Amino acid sequence: MRARTRVPAVPARTRRCRLSAFALSVAAALSTVHPAFAQEEAPACPNPPPVIAGGGLMRDGEVATAVHRIATVAADERRQGRLVSLAIGIVHDQTLLLAAGFGCANLERGIPATPDTVYRIGSVTKVFEATALMQLRDAGRLRLDDAIDRYVPEAWYPGPGGGRVSPTWRQLASHTAGLQRNVQPNLGTVPDLFRFLEHRTAAAEPGKVYAYSNLGFVVLGQAAALVAGERYHDYVRRHIFAPLGTPLVAVADGSLFNVGWNDVGGNRLWLRDGAGNEFYYAHLSAYSPLAREGAQVRAGDTLRPFFSKPHG
Repeated sequence: MRARTRVPAVPARTRRCRLSAFALSVAAALSTVHPAFAQEEAPACPNPPPVIAGGGLMRDGEVATAVHRIATVAADERRQGRLVSLAIGIVHDQTLLLAAGFGCANLERGIPATPDTVYRIGSVTKVFEATALMQLRDAGRLRLDDAIDRYVPEAWYPGPGGGRVSPTWRQLASHTAGLQRNVQPNLGTVPDLFRFLEHRTAAAEPGKVYAYSNLGFVVLGQAAALVAGERYHDYVRRHIFAPLGTPLVAVADGSLFNVGWNDVGGNRLWLRDGAGNEFYYAHLSAYSPLAREGAQVRAGDTLRPFFSKPHG
């Protein structure tokens, strides 16, 4: 379930000169599948007040007013949508202008959501594939409007008429490649992925129809990694995650299983919480000491560190 945020109108001058530079990042997620959604009101917890910057761009009264109103709108939308929790941030040129959490990070314990609450990011991982794609474009390794099989010959599938088609990088990244929504679970290797693809007839010719596709982004990520000459998990670790120096943590209390390696997920593991929900962690640069088969972890425990430089 996702909240839709109605950002209030601001004067055109401010919108052009100031707010157009904002990067607004909103993460909304359920902490658990919980009967709260059958209630008339969203659950409430004692959230800390929003963290709002006081200098720099915030000295502009119109900008400051808009930022405060966004926090109010986010809180209202969470209540109206009966979301368990919501966290938002506004960043301008590497400066955090607003960070806030609303609702409950854990209903059973009454733990409030904060700007530091960890969520399952789900399809936000598609940003990783898109980032890798643009890095390779900027490095001159590919062109967005070239067909992918020019670089990765095995990246093709039958078109609606039965002939072989290969989308462009741009079509995969924009969900216009004509591919089905989901990928078959438990594909163990990259060759398995492309063999699977060869038997998936496109629903439309590439470039004709928008259709959200997880399969398309899996193909995008693995094809980009082949162009880079690295395994996907290595590329993401070295070129995206490692420079951030950020820990990866458990999203819930539970036990770890299937801790190990495969060619698609790299170092990966699963976390199962007390309600039977399962969470998948892949492309791990390293395991923390906690990451052992059968280990019991608490929400917030570090499952692996990101390093400031590549580690084997």
